[in-house]
Amino acid sequence: GGPILNGNVVWAKRYGDANEDVRGEVATDSLGNVVMVGGFQGNIDFGNGNLISQGGYDAYVAKLDTNGNFLWAKRYGDATGQVAYAVTVDQGDDVIVAGRFQGKINFGGGALETQGVAMFVAKLDGANGNEVWAVAYDGPTPNDEVIPWDLEVDSKKDILMGGHILYDVGTHKDAIVAKLDESNGAVLWTQGWTQDGANQDIYGIAVTATDGVLATGYFYGTVDFGKGQVVNSAGADLMLLRLDAQGAPTGASTYGDGSSEIVGLGIDTDSGGNLAVVGSFQGSLDFGGGALNSANNAMFDVFVAKLDNNFAELWRVGFGDNVAGQYGRSVVVDGADDVVICGDFESTIKFGNTTHTSKGDLDHYIAKLKGVDGGALWSHRFGDSSLQQFASVTVDGNNNIFWADNFTDKMDFPITLKSMGLTDVFIAKLQP
Repeated sequence: GGPILNGNVVWAKRYGDANEDVRGEVATDSLGNVVMVGGFQGNIDFGNGNLISQGGYDAYVAKLDTNGNFLWAKRYGDATGQVAYAVTVDQGDDVIVAGRFQGKINFGGGALETQGVAMFVAKLDGANGNEVWAVAYDGPTPNDEVIPWDLEVDSKKDILMGGHILYDVGTHKDAIVAKLDESNGAVLWTQGWTQDGANQDIYGIAVTATDGVLATGYFYGTVDFGKGQVVNSAGADLMLLRLDAQGAPTGASTYGDGSSEIVGLGIDTDSGGNLAVVGSFQGSLDFGGGALNSANNAMFDVFVAKLDNNFAELWRVGFGDNVAGQYGRSVVVDGADDVVICGDFESTIKFGNTTHTSKGDLDHYIAKLKGVDGGALWSHRFGDSSLQQFASVTVDGNNNIFWADNFTDKMDFPITLKSMGLTDVFIAKLQP
């Protein structure tokens, strides 16, 4: 697995102008290049001149080499709104990107069009970002939206998507997982959980060794995840779901304490088929080995858990204090089976013997935990007195870490990044 260093920043880049710019996910290819996606207003320059929004948000896809140098970048959209939320790279180094759009969006092979708000999924060739195919999926009615939060590929390069359908301009949302054909984006199957008008959402998915799917998110109300009705305990409850390669439910586990909010935001698998899940919780959270309790029941703490394929607990850890909120946003398991998490926090957060103190509002943290027991290997804090939140983290084949997020004002990396206005985007490469 290679040596564990200390997560030192190798390089960091900022993108954006005085308008608001947002990031989605990041993904790496077999050569250690990194792809980032998101949305922007105004102009954004990834190193080869400005991309110029046509109005509202436009979607972007940008590819950098392992040293942060520009390879290619693309803009998509019209005068309405388009944002890319999710990205993955397949075994052939092609890039799959998904998001939402209004109006028209053209990846190069002709415009996709919607009368309402639709989901797009596009495959781009890794060498230069040209369209291989692109498809659009509307919700059941023009007032419904399909939102893709996470993408993965299976061993056949077929594409898994996790997210939700938002009904009737926001009345409620149902969690969905879908599999798309790698050759043309056609839907092979969908699995949804439609119940009683309450909200469910899937924020993270991972692919198993048998091309099944693991998913995490939250639910309210009463839902049958395939093993009979589960009644939400009040507040948001965490769910972990397992589907087989055909989309049939093969396992589910839910967690709630009867009053508080517990949300899963990221999931990944290790070499043994175990899963690591990260999120935020209030109150009490028990994966089977005893309760984790948040330091203040009214505030969120971070949880990280490693469970086996049957959702039996291997270990779990929590991070937070009793003054303010701490949030777990994204997780990746590296080639040595260690667990990298990132998120944001107010007040303080402690990993091992290291306590980090926010400079005000939400700061970013990133930490590496031992795969065997969740013990802290290293951790870092970055930010300033302005708001920094949401994050995506991934690794390359050498366990180097790529981390992207939005930020306002400054990020105090070894070379300080300064925002040009509202929200800018950063991406950083860290040593293992």
